[in-house]
Order: sequence, then structure tokens, then C-alpha cells
Amino acid sequence: MEIYINNKKRDLGIKNGKLTTILEKIQKLLQLESKIITELSINGNVVKEEDIPFLKKVQLIEIKSKTNREVIIESLYYFDRYIQDFFEMLESVEDEIEGFRIYDAVAFVEWSLGLVLSIKDHTNISLIYSDYDSYVEDYKNSAENFLEAFKKEDYENAVGILDMEIVDLIENFEINSKDYLNEIILEESRKNFIN
Repeated sequence: MEIYINNKKRDLGIKNGKLTTILEKIQKLLQLESKIITELSINGNVVKEEDIPFLKKVQLIEIKSKTNREVIIESLYYFDRYIQDFFEMLESVEDEIEGFRIYDAVAFVEWSLGLVLSIKDHTNISLIYSDYDSYVEDYKNSAENFLEAFKKEDYENAVGILDMEIVDLIENFEINSKDYLNEIILEESRKNFIN
């Protein structure tokens, strides 16, 4: 069996075994390198992690990985696009909640919360911006309250939390996102320079 990680053949001392066990070993190796799997190919076919096939004979495993910071950098570029859609969606809210795309708002809040938490967990932003930790707590609390109201189908409360709390927090993040991006790119380049 041949194993390639980021287009480089790797000898991990694995000759055969259960595919899930092999992938767990690869994932542990990548964790030591502070990387995560972003794409998995088995015998030349791209597969999703949740759809790993049962195969008797695996000849080739190809993995593409990125550092957590690389994923965050990519997500911050996407944030610029998604934020415009989010604010356009909010404009559709007028007086009636029925026409509002609440599911889109839920998806955006969950995604942006993941981004905010990832920045806290995988970068040094909170060392550079002393208020980042309190921002994270505020956003986390507001997002959890919003998601809880949504789960209870209390859409009026959910939209109220979105309008009165989350919008301000998102606007704050948008104002600082370019600075965060620049700091994280600098941090990633320093890491690459050291290695």
C-alpha cells in the first residue's frame, strides 16, 4: 500500500490492516504536525470521511492536509463573501418573520461561531487583541441563545437575538477581520520560516 500526504510518499511502516485503523494512524501523525485532513482519496477516488468505503484491497491512499491556521485563513477570505449575503438576508426581515430565511441565519451563525472559536483555539490573536477572549464569550453566549430559541421554534425571540445582539457582534468581527487575517498570515509564515 502506498500512502501520499500532500503529494509526498510517506513510509509509515503500514503494510496492511483495517482502513479505519490506518486512517486513525495517519490522523494522529497529522495532529503531531498540527494539521488536519482536508481531502482523502482511496485508490484514486475522493471520499468523504463519513463515507469511507469497506474495501478488501487498498493500494493507494492520498491525503491533502492543511494546518488549522491555513483553514482559518481560507475561512476569513470566505467570511468577506458570506457577510454580504448575511446582511442582504437580514434586510429581507421587515415586519414579518415568515419570509425570513431563518435556516440561512442559523447556518451562518453556526459557521461564524466555529470560525471565532477556531481563531481563539489555534492562533495567538487573543495575545495581540486583549478583548478577543471577552468578544468570544459574548458571541458564544449570544449564538447559543439564538440557536436555543431556534430549536424551540421561538422564531420571534431568535430574530430578536439576531437583530439586537448578533448583528453588532458580526459587525465588530467584520471591522477587525482584515487585521485578524493579517496577523494570522504573519503567524503562519513565521511558523513556516522556523520549520
